[in-house]
Amino acid sequence: MLPGMVAYRLRIELPDRPGALAGVTSEIAESNANILSIDVHEVDGNTAIDEIVVEVSDDWAPGALAGSMALSGVGNLLSSRLVVASDDPVTAALEAVVAMVAGNPASVDAECCSALLSLALGSSARLLDIEAAVLDATGRLAVDRRGPIVSRVEEGADQVSWVLAAPDDATDPHTVALVTRPIDMRFSATEVSRVEALLRIRRSLLIGRATVAQ
Repeated sequence: MLPGMVAYRLRIELPDRPGALAGVTSEIAESNANILSIDVHEVDGNTAIDEIVVEVSDDWAPGALAGSMALSGVGNLLSSRLVVASDDPVTAALEAVVAMVAGNPASVDAECCSALLSLALGSSARLLDIEAAVLDATGRLAVDRRGPIVSRVEEGADQVSWVLAAPDDATDPHTVALVTRPIDMRFSATEVSRVEALLRIRRSLLIGRATVAQ
């Protein structure tokens, strides 16, 4: 990165139709930002959520881009944050997985929750057994469906969140992961798939250790 330049990770919601991404990148270029990477996350329905990393001058403000995008109708800037050297959620998740494999059984769930927070950019993450999961409204839906589900949850008059519930197996679930994050950041299909893959790793790891212990 050039001196005097910084990077932002932009999370943008845009219509899922041909030419939509071109419109977004045009707006980004007009804001004097240089695109470094684009990670496309397809979601259900008629919209997609993309994560775009841009290089900008240190006095660049994301608010101007958000306004121009809203005015032109090409998309909505859901969030923006400065990128630091270690700011790579996949790398952070992989490091947590390494700790899951190398650590003792008691530390597996803590490291798994750490990986869940990285992969799904969650504000909180929990692992519940089936008995506890069915006592949670979203967890119960995931158990009944035998698959992941995302729900809009109201926890108070002014506190609304997205909650992702995902079982660790479709046919014989033992654990359900619950990941929560702010209402202005919807979960993408890519993030849901990553969470499912992580839960499969955890399940295989615990089953493998149980077999060795017998």
